[in-house]
Amino acid sequence: MAKVNGVILSNLDALHSRLPQVRDGDRDAIHDARVATRRLRAAIPLVGVGATTAVVEQATPVLRALGRALGRAREEDEALRLIDEIERRSPGAAPAAATLRARLLPRQLRLRRRLIKTIESLDVEVLDRLADAARRSGVSRMWAADPARSALRGAVGRRTEIAERKVHHAGGVYFPNRAHRARIAIKKLRYLAELMDRNERLRKPAVRALRNAQGALGSIHDREMLLGRLSRVMEEEEVQGARELARVLEAECRALFENYRAMRPAVLSACADLAAWARRSIASRPRHRFLAVGAVALPSAAMLLASRARRGVERNGAPHPIRRSDVRNSRPIPEVRHALDVR
Repeated sequence: MAKVNGVILSNLDALHSRLPQVRDGDRDAIHDARVATRRLRAAIPLVGVGATTAVVEQATPVLRALGRALGRAREEDEALRLIDEIERRSPGAAPAAATLRARLLPRQLRLRRRLIKTIESLDVEVLDRLADAARRSGVSRMWAADPARSALRGAVGRRTEIAERKVHHAGGVYFPNRAHRARIAIKKLRYLAELMDRNERLRKPAVRALRNAQGALGSIHDREMLLGRLSRVMEEEEVQGARELARVLEAECRALFENYRAMRPAVLSACADLAAWARRSIASRPRHRFLAVGAVALPSAAMLLASRARRGVERNGAPHPIRRSDVRNSRPIPEVRHALDVR
């Protein structure tokens, strides 16, 4: 598995490098910073216990608040991008597109101002402390591969179950809210799958299937959000070309959902593979632990038996022969019984 601290450091660097551009209102920087916060929020719960826990607990709400502010600003950017795209393809929808743009531009400005104020109000220096802790703890036990890998197995298992349930619930008939919830579940599972070891054979096809489905459902969600805005504007005023724009958005939602339906078997297959990986990895741990304890306990038992035999020789002058009944009726030596008592 990719080292958790390496993932955290790379995304912290990406976030820090984008923040100056976010302050300038750069659309791509807002998107990149938002993705970095998502990946950080997926990675930092996998950090083990130790001194770093306090830093993680301080950084988590900062990343959550920053991610929400970036997300709200990103929604307006995406809505305006979609309006420009549809306007080029559907001239009949141009008047309605212009009306929506006039409504969205002031809101985009307000949300970007709010984003900048959010950045200024947050203790972003905690992200520097998190980076310092990650660098110091690169070879520490609390960032060791085994605890992080074990935490990832559990997280993948839980997220896979949720994603399967949401995908099945969304079904093959288009329900906007169900499709949206499936997208969120797929997105969260994808960010966890990206943390798997690159040598895992299932990682690449699983991430690809999840990313493609997330993209299709995300495009549907963007159009549904724009349809909602258009409906609210139409309630307030007569909008020329509104019906044409609504027809285009609805038709594209249906087409994109059909694309997603074609992807759904691959998504469910990826979920099944990831669930099997999580179960297989978790099931193998107790067996390894038993073998490790047994390797220590059995030589210790032999040494204890030999020691007692020597003491018997010293007391009696000759070894006492061991009979089958003695072995059958004897009680385990407490030290050995405790060492082998592994559940």
